[in-house]
Amino acid sequence: AMDDRQQKAKPSLMKRIGIGLLDFVFSALVMGTCFLFAYFVLFEPLGYNQAAKTIVNSYEECELLVSDGFNYVSISTNFTDDQDPVAFYDVPITNFYKHNSRAVSEHKLDSYIQAKLDSTYFVLDTDNNCVPKEGIGTLVLKETLEKELTKAIDYFYEDPVLINASKTTYNVLIYTVLISVVIGSVSMYIIVPLCDKEKRTFAYRLCGLKIVNKDTMENISTGRMLLRNGSFILLVYISAVTLYMLTNVIFFSTIPLFVNTILMCLFHTNNGFHDIIGECNVINKTYSNAMTNLETIKEMGGQQ
Repeated sequence: AMDDRQQKAKPSLMKRIGIGLLDFVFSALVMGTCFLFAYFVLFEPLGYNQAAKTIVNSYEECELLVSDGFNYVSISTNFTDDQDPVAFYDVPITNFYKHNSRAVSEHKLDSYIQAKLDSTYFVLDTDNNCVPKEGIGTLVLKETLEKELTKAIDYFYEDPVLINASKTTYNVLIYTVLISVVIGSVSMYIIVPLCDKEKRTFAYRLCGLKIVNKDTMENISTGRMLLRNGSFILLVYISAVTLYMLTNVIFFSTIPLFVNTILMCLFHTNNGFHDIIGECNVINKTYSNAMTNLETIKEMGGQQ
């Protein structure tokens, strides 16, 4: 009889998913507010703006890389067969080693010239300039200089100043996102339900759902609500940010939510991982009210 009541009371899977998305929108608004506050108030003191400026300036000043609109890539992507490989590659590599302060202090230009001479495809002319030998084909020169370009780009990426600036921007950004996610999710799934006698979120209240003990069909207790919603925060929100931090691939951050949705599809009660942990079911409040009224009437009739 209890299973029959639960089946009749449960909302459709699409309704649960839709309401879950609505709760996510509410929590995302809180997260966005927190992030904007951090961006305008905390990023400057935390060194994010200065670090970001350092990174941008480093890339813009480096002639070895060009922007493709989304990222910086090697200048070799723009090389065409009708171009002179020496003019195309040698000039930016030489300029980089001449003007980069770290390269100057480590005499990288001298090392670059020596590498060209060691290749046996270059010689020193009467003015002590390193020039290609006569008769060397453009394909050989291109391959040689591309290798030196790769070395120069690797050297650019190994710059401690650039590395430290990148770490600063990454740490400030990712931890701000993590803190914003925690504040937004806790506000929506913990604080809001604690302020409601039936322990519901905004979306559950708006759409007429409630959470009940799966065995008794009574309102969920505070302890079970904390266990259920806390596990949901860890599963969907915290793990998503953590996966992104570990992989830097946004797709992987959606895996926990996808797995939980698949789990809801597999159970006839449409329960997710958090519902199982909290040992509860989600039901339509209208059905719950009708059953409560019916039981009250029966009790009154029995007393008479």
